[in-house]
Amino acid sequence: MKNICNMRAIQICIFCVSWYLVMCDPDMRVYRDDLKCGAGHMAPNGTDAICPGQCCSADGLCGNTDNHCNNADYREYTPARPTGPPLNITAQYLPIGNLVLVKWDPPAINERNAVITHYKITHYKNNDKVNSIKKTTSLNYFALKYPEAGTEYGFKISAVTVAGTGPRSQKVTIVTPDELSIDEQIYHKDGDWCGSYTYAPNGQKAICPGECCSDDRCIDCDSAYIITYDYRDLDLLSLPSVHGLLQPTTPGSNEDQPTIRLSPPANINAQYLSAIHLIYVSWDAPESTKNDSNIKYNVKYTEEYWTDTTVNVEVDSNYFILKDVWPSTHYWFWVSSKSWGFTTIRAVLRTPNGMSPGLIYRDDGMCGAGYPARNGKDAICPGECCEHHRCGERCGIYATQDYRDLDLVALDRSLQPPTTANPQTTQTTSFDETIATTIAEDVDDTNCLIKPRRYDIADQGMDCYFRGWADVQGQGASNDYCRIVGLSNGGQLYLSCALAGTKGDSEYNYNSPDAGYEWIDIGYTDTWYMKDEDGDGKDDYCRCVGRRPDTYVSCMKAGDTGFLQMHDFTPDGAPYKCHQPQFSVNPFLGPS
Repeated sequence: MKNICNMRAIQICIFCVSWYLVMCDPDMRVYRDDLKCGAGHMAPNGTDAICPGQCCSADGLCGNTDNHCNNADYREYTPARPTGPPLNITAQYLPIGNLVLVKWDPPAINERNAVITHYKITHYKNNDKVNSIKKTTSLNYFALKYPEAGTEYGFKISAVTVAGTGPRSQKVTIVTPDELSIDEQIYHKDGDWCGSYTYAPNGQKAICPGECCSDDRCIDCDSAYIITYDYRDLDLLSLPSVHGLLQPTTPGSNEDQPTIRLSPPANINAQYLSAIHLIYVSWDAPESTKNDSNIKYNVKYTEEYWTDTTVNVEVDSNYFILKDVWPSTHYWFWVSSKSWGFTTIRAVLRTPNGMSPGLIYRDDGMCGAGYPARNGKDAICPGECCEHHRCGERCGIYATQDYRDLDLVALDRSLQPPTTANPQTTQTTSFDETIATTIAEDVDDTNCLIKPRRYDIADQGMDCYFRGWADVQGQGASNDYCRIVGLSNGGQLYLSCALAGTKGDSEYNYNSPDAGYEWIDIGYTDTWYMKDEDGDGKDDYCRCVGRRPDTYVSCMKAGDTGFLQMHDFTPDGAPYKCHQPQFSVNPFLGPS
């Protein structure tokens, strides 16, 4: 670093390099408070002012960024480590978010001595300096996750340049409340998990405060991994207005007035319209934006759960149309409002094996008079306009037909072929159902050797996942009805069984771990099955999991009151790389 004191100042300032501002004669400074420099800008010592550790432009202004110092018009001085600590350090507990937020300002500009590249944070709890934890960040804040209740946390911050680390700040402490707001936590409850399929305790997508998300893990944003979400610019102090939590009370507002909970689009529904061969996704506006007539939405969809390709589309209506879909394929949809950005719980459907071609539109995108569709009538444009005989989203003054308000569900229903009832199937009841119903109604369950099946189950589960009869109670009969549930009531997907012999009770009385709060690892499509794989007499839920190509079979063990853990064990002899097509599974007998 350049000497910024003269010989007289050095004699006065023994530690001049570190403390020149405090101990040097102010009349002998070689820089100016207005940050001007170079010829014609005299410093207090009578010489041309310089920019210690920084750069001076041809226009006579000091600069302290890489853009300044890499510019040919700037004269660069030798960088040095900071001679002062970061300033204005504060620490506070944020109930909405359940984290401790530490903020600071950079060192004084004349104590930076070069461009600040990053900061080092040292923190410890209850004055236990031996077990202190060190972190680095390029931001001017740090978010401490997983705070403990009623605990004192201490923080010290230091700035870093290319020349080294500057002095630490004075310790700043904070004591967390005796009761933490876990329900408002914005990050995952038991690990650095994140992404579109991972949810925090507050019910929203789990995020990484001050970090980035790569696929499904929180990482340093400077790492070599692909960044999926970047949360470095997230204003944590404004979480109530940006992350779907309770809005703060405004001054002068009526205390009795209910607070508004920001929410994602509601009641998302995806259905395949077979007569016109398209998927129709609809939703309701968020409760907090129903008065916004100009609201726009982002729709994200993908084919199959594990594909790397997702498509994002912006729409200004409460529906989305996907044409040219594939047979026997899972489609996943998420919707978020551009006003708030909160994403719906996903909607999933699986197209049927055999599909009829679209009857009302053409594959070449033509429309109107002279361009017949497969039904022989003039082709139309579902959800779009017809302009110059071409379908398109642009509905300008030359559009001859506007189909954006067309009721596609009603149109599909009108084009469906008439159904003929089969008297033999409508007038008879199966023998098994008659016997089981008689047993369930007339026999006392407590005196039955085999508990009977239940037929009062309203939630039959999602038809694109496992659902069927199994034996999780170990009574020797597959009379427990198990299926994947959760989306219909706004929660997370989980496996639930309606136990035999519990007619009239809850139909969700035997569940996967953290049911309704933790997403179940469903596994790859059509690799799931329920079978007693550990020999205890109870059927376990097994499926193929893992990242391709390193996939394997994992089972949730059936316990006394529910499934024990998400991944309990791998069955003996289970195949490796089970995602491959040759891995064939019977949902009740297992791999073949």
